[in-house]
Amino acid sequence: MNVHCTQLPAFVDGELPLEHHEDFRAHLASCEACGVRFHDLLQADILGRLAHAKAEQTPEATEAPPAPWP
Repeated sequence: MNVHCTQLPAFVDGELPLEHHEDFRAHLASCEACGVRFHDLLQADILGRLAHAKAEQTPEATEAPPAPWP
């Protein structure tokens, strides 16, 4: 593990300064551990976004059910 490995969360979260992106991407291409972790973090992010979107689409328990067709 080196200093670039510690930058992975900041890169994924968009908090790594732009001037460090090129060096970090080069590291990511050569570090298998970071590549695996990067993949895992992206999957977790995608799943979180999907769950959030689904939760926003789900009617709340306090809402009345839709009226039946006449």
